[in-house]
Amino acid sequence: MQRIPSRRTRVAILAAAIILVSLASVSWYVLAPPPPSANSPIPLSLYGVVRLYASVSFTGNARITISSDGLGPFFVSRLTLFLNAPADLDVLLYSINIDGTSTMQVSSYLPSSKVVIVPSGLQVGDVISSIPSYLSELIVKDPMGNDALIANGGSGVVFGIQFSSGGSGVGTTVMAIATVVAPSNSTVSMTMG
Repeated sequence: MQRIPSRRTRVAILAAAIILVSLASVSWYVLAPPPPSANSPIPLSLYGVVRLYASVSFTGNARITISSDGLGPFFVSRLTLFLNAPADLDVLLYSINIDGTSTMQVSSYLPSSKVVIVPSGLQVGDVISSIPSYLSELIVKDPMGNDALIANGGSGVVFGIQFSSGGSGVGTTVMAIATVVAPSNSTVSMTMG
């Protein structure tokens, strides 16, 4: 006489078989090496964080350029501006250029469209958090999960800033500190002018 397994036993055997098959397929994918390629992605474990500093005498307009000589992409997670005295006028983000593509105008002199980095009367502001929502497609997550702009080596990212209403602040110094996440085998630099 042949004994038929109970329903509970059949379910347990089926569950064990599914688990074994899924574990076998997962371990195959985990252990498989990536395909060899000259343009293979750089693993996140090979990225590092760097802080960059630059300053310039701000007379109403300035360009901030962050670039890398590496082959992998880099992320500008934060770009904080410091003025040496409270601003008499708003400091605006007026343009962004990524990897030498066409320059995107961000602010105009219309109050409804200006993007303020450093509000009048203050000394500190952040460029990345000031990027307007209509340019949200430029924002990605860096390897640490922060909002950031992404660029490749070469021309990198160029930010244009200016005083609102065409004003000028002769003698004002603007300092910038950037937080950049980049491949550890690259050199990242920032200039202002």
